[in-house]
Amino acid sequence: MLEYRWSTQDYITTDNIPYIGHINNNTNNLYIATGFCKWGITTSAVAAIIFKDLITNGECKYKEVFNPSRTGSYLNMKYLKENSIVAYDYIKGKLKKGHTDCQVEKDEGKVVIINGDKYGAYRDKDGKLYVVDITCTHLGCELKFNSFEKSWDCPCHGSRFSYDGSILNGPALKPLKLLGMGDNDIDPDLV
Repeated sequence: MLEYRWSTQDYITTDNIPYIGHINNNTNNLYIATGFCKWGITTSAVAAIIFKDLITNGECKYKEVFNPSRTGSYLNMKYLKENSIVAYDYIKGKLKKGHTDCQVEKDEGKVVIINGDKYGAYRDKDGKLYVVDITCTHLGCELKFNSFEKSWDCPCHGSRFSYDGSILNGPALKPLKLLGMGDNDIDPDLV
């Protein structure tokens, strides 16, 4: 019997250097620290030092190395490759069919077709059925069911939603709508 599980989601930048600092060059009062590449404990300490210096002094000697707007972090082949995969996943999700058989077993999640539209259906261990619109509320990619974590995950930008539609991880800022509540509102705005 399985007693423990380990799972993690960790963003990694295309140049493997975390984004730490002002979220963009035009915003001096909003900071970001992400892309720790599985080094969260040590890199969060670095982020704290950088944030302290930026807030108290307006400058930091590490500012340019970790600058989230640095050109080299996104103008490279790895960035182009990753974003071509995002485009592929977006198109594939829109074309992929769901199950026309809407029977969902206990502790099962799957994409189903209801009245010609795709939804995500999950039945919990007690038999309660949850049906959500599986269009990601960030940029509109189609979500995939993660049977290990019982979540709807976005293959495009990493947003994750609980089987009931609530947000687990961004960049999505809005939850998924349940069946009968209409289509999800797409909102790519991060700031």
